[in-house]
Amino acid sequence: MNVSGARSSVLFMAIVCAFALLAARLVQIQLLQHDSFAQGAAGQQYKRIEVEARRGRIYDRNLRLLATTVPCPSIFVNPTEVPNLRYLAGALGDALSADAGALYGVFSAKADRQFVWVKRRISPSEYQAFLSLTPAQRMGTYVRWEGKRKYPLGRHASHVLGLVDIDNQGRLGVESTFQDDLAGKPGHETFATDGKGNLRVTYQACDEPPVPGLSVVLTLDSIIQ
Repeated sequence: MNVSGARSSVLFMAIVCAFALLAARLVQIQLLQHDSFAQGAAGQQYKRIEVEARRGRIYDRNLRLLATTVPCPSIFVNPTEVPNLRYLAGALGDALSADAGALYGVFSAKADRQFVWVKRRISPSEYQAFLSLTPAQRMGTYVRWEGKRKYPLGRHASHVLGLVDIDNQGRLGVESTFQDDLAGKPGHETFATDGKGNLRVTYQACDEPPVPGLSVVLTLDSIIQ
């Protein structure tokens, strides 16, 4: 065999080996490691976010309502979607009666994050002012509905009922004592993400609905006591 023929044989064998290694790698990926790669891809394409459960009600012995939860809008922003954070802070500051400078400081410090609270449980007038903003003025901002605790009798029996904090966790009184029963079990929503990992809030699926909290009936009579 001449030198040219030997070189051709070596080259042919090298190509065959390369294709054999490639085929082996494809078999490994497609068959042996398919599940792990699929899970990794799903983790990059979707993100699960906790959904708050509706807190249970509190009644007196005659089933008069002492505490309940009503839906209330909260505003958050995805800074990675906002081209001008200072402009956004100014627009939101006017609509939500917030300090625009402080908002801009928060947005700038968390510019690489995808979820930053702007203001939670805003008033009806603030919500209307937010909705009146143009799409350009509220670019990258979204509404998330949360529960807000209401006490129909005002401060009546407040020393017994206690209160809840911004995260609807019971503090003092019945709200604290029966926290585990009233709180319920949170669910989860799945949001799609784009190639950069940004949330696509336009797509979501509630794959685990929240379980509402239990109601509590007290022996207290709200009129007599």
